[in-house]
Amino acid sequence: MKSVWVIYLVIVVYYLLGTAGIYFINRKKDTDTRRKAWIKHVTYFILISLLYFSIAIKVILFRYVAVLIIIAGFLELTNLYIKSGYRHILFFGASLMILALLSAAFFSFTGMGQGLILFAFLILCIFDGFSQVTGQLLGKRKLLPRISPNKTVEGLIRGSCFDSECTRVQRPYPGRSGEVTDYCICCSGVCIWRRCSQVTL
Repeated sequence: MKSVWVIYLVIVVYYLLGTAGIYFINRKKDTDTRRKAWIKHVTYFILISLLYFSIAIKVILFRYVAVLIIIAGFLELTNLYIKSGYRHILFFGASLMILALLSAAFFSFTGMGQGLILFAFLILCIFDGFSQVTGQLLGKRKLLPRISPNKTVEGLIRGSCFDSECTRVQRPYPGRSGEVTDYCICCSGVCIWRRCSQVTL
């Protein structure tokens, strides 16, 4: 249980660093923009905390949460299709197939050990936070301007580099080389998955 609180403390420290970054980013913006940014920032932390402790208390709770997330994803995709007037049925069908494959992989991931799941969650939070903050502070080149105009090349690179270094320093089981490889693969997979999910939002 001690390691659970240590990992959560690390997340809180990174969140506070991100809070400082958000403050500097929003200093010269209008009141409404600042208010929305802070609401999003605080809401993100609450959701992250709830999800984290669903894993930490009992991994099976995370599996239940994963099922709800998967169901919500299919409902959202179906709702978008209905709102489109039932157009682009081939695109909708392809999207359903891709979502089904990703959902199966996600559900399979929930069956892994608590240590690996918590570690993946930690590096996801680090990558997400530092990509956003460094992208907004230093980003100049848009990653995919037509699909996701708020994402930058600088945010992707700096977030990935920082996340990789944190993976090297903070991996919970630094013993055997196989374990090191597992956690490096985990880090790379999380970064790729998160960036792909971001550009679709």
